[in-house]
Amino acid sequence: MNKRLIRGVLILAFAAGLAGGSLAAADIRFGFSLSGGIGNIDGGDFNRNIRDYNTWVADYEDYWDEHSYSIDWKEMKWLPKFGGEFNVRFGRYFGVGLGAEYIRKTNPGTIGNAYEDSMTVYHTGYYEVFSESYQSTDTISQTMTVVPVTLSLYGFLPLGRQAEAYLKAGVGYYFGKITSSMDSEGGYTYNDNFYWNNGVPYPPHLHQVVTGTSQSTWEATSSAVGFHFGVGFDINLTPSIAVFGEAFYRLVNFKEWKGSSAGEMEMVQTWGWTDSTQPTNLPNTSTLSLNDDFEGQLWFYEDIWEDFDTEAYGYIDLFEDEPEENDWTKNIRPAEINLNGFAFKVGIRIFFGSTGR
Repeated sequence: MNKRLIRGVLILAFAAGLAGGSLAAADIRFGFSLSGGIGNIDGGDFNRNIRDYNTWVADYEDYWDEHSYSIDWKEMKWLPKFGGEFNVRFGRYFGVGLGAEYIRKTNPGTIGNAYEDSMTVYHTGYYEVFSESYQSTDTISQTMTVVPVTLSLYGFLPLGRQAEAYLKAGVGYYFGKITSSMDSEGGYTYNDNFYWNNGVPYPPHLHQVVTGTSQSTWEATSSAVGFHFGVGFDINLTPSIAVFGEAFYRLVNFKEWKGSSAGEMEMVQTWGWTDSTQPTNLPNTSTLSLNDDFEGQLWFYEDIWEDFDTEAYGYIDLFEDEPEENDWTKNIRPAEINLNGFAFKVGIRIFFGSTGR
């Protein structure tokens, strides 16, 4: 953690303690809280990557007037959260909290592509039927994990002996991690079948079948300073136990993500001439296997499709070196992923010591 941030947090906590102690030196209470909730995020480049994939599929289908693609991949908008906080109360009106949260969610998605086409060419006495088909499925899984360590200042407004409202504001240091994986499988088939003009097969026929699988994964980590402010409401069950509900807004943007990537691919090709009109028992086979591991940084870039309505689509990916702009790629920069948005939580507080009321 940044030494200046640590120093600032300690000074802020010490100053708050002195201020609270000077206001209510006779009533200092210690306690803790446990809570759970959910937070809405903007996501920055993370969600734009998903959003623009969906837009590209729609634009592609519209441009070619076909329906070969399917996509089921939604933005990551709501993240569950759990946390605890160590609290110090100075009298009835002021408090300090040092807390930590655990935020984690996995976001799945699938992208499919399938097409087939055929063409017949007539010759003297016979004809050929050319056909090809392709299908692929990409299965995506992304997990975002964030651990904030926060310092908050509280101002309380008593509402009788059983309840109080409060305002809070503070700073936090956020540790973020994202893992992403894509498992792909697909196949391509090509047939060149010959027939006499009466429809009887006229072998031999030419076939080609290509099948392949691949897996690519990357993970990256980052850290950032963030801020939060919000409002809440306590209901006292006993002099030492209260339940609470809280809403707050969070501002934090991770600007540098560094990590590692691993990928592997295997492709099998069979082909040749046979007496069958189906691509079975083909005489020739070849295989290709590739592996690629590296360390790098998460980058944002825009793909250019001038014929489409959107023209440019923003994506993120981990690269070993900074990508270069060219005729089909622009606006390259480090990826920025934020957690800006409202969050809500409920929980229980337990205090020790005199209430001073």
